[in-house]
Amino acid sequence: MYRNIVLPALVFASLSLSATTGAFAQVPVVGATEFIAAAQRSNESPASPAVVIPATTGMVTIFTSRATFEAIHPGLPMETFEEGNVPEGSFVTCDAPLDATGDEACGFASGTIIPGVTFQDSPGPELGDLILLGAGTALNPSKALITRTFIDGFEVLFSPPVMAAGMDLISSSKPGVGDSDLVSIQLFDANGTLIDSDPTAAASGPGNFWGISSTTPIARIIIVSSRGRAEGVDNISFSADPISVAVVFADGFEK
Repeated sequence: MYRNIVLPALVFASLSLSATTGAFAQVPVVGATEFIAAAQRSNESPASPAVVIPATTGMVTIFTSRATFEAIHPGLPMETFEEGNVPEGSFVTCDAPLDATGDEACGFASGTIIPGVTFQDSPGPELGDLILLGAGTALNPSKALITRTFIDGFEVLFSPPVMAAGMDLISSSKPGVGDSDLVSIQLFDANGTLIDSDPTAAASGPGNFWGISSTTPIARIIIVSSRGRAEGVDNISFSADPISVAVVFADGFEK
């Protein structure tokens, strides 16, 4: 039973907390164009060697390079949240759960979220407990989805369960400012049994790529900020098709 980790690249996060509600307060963002350009540059990370360590059950492979993940899992459907209605440098609240049925509050018509995935706060779901970020609001180069309050985690649910998923991890503390965060990620099967966990995944406003392959189908992913921030995802792709899980190095050879 082993977990393969394809190691790293690091960036960071940002947004604003209302003192009375513990949720996001809308704050105007200045210089979003410059922040977006910087975020795009900082989010480019090279492929890295894999490290094999014990896993909880079965075998999982963790990726921190999108290029490496997509080389092994090419052509996966991707949810980018670009169909949502939010101006650059701003944000709107969305109802949880958010899935292919859509959400009028943040502009997702029925069928605009790709089928097979649901997003919600944890614990939840609760109405109005998700935030759709406009590009540049938290140094994010494109629209992204996060929790509304800092006390909630962020859940991704797959139906049917998937064998692989990749995403940009977003974490925010206030608009217009970006700093790094570490998030805890737990993976569960359809019976609610823990498959494995990653307690120190890098997250940020611009987003840090994190991907997973598993020999046990993944039904639920829970993401929790270690620093009490609002966490979420962008550019999430997934596949229900099994593949041969191997240790793959940056040179493209299996070891």
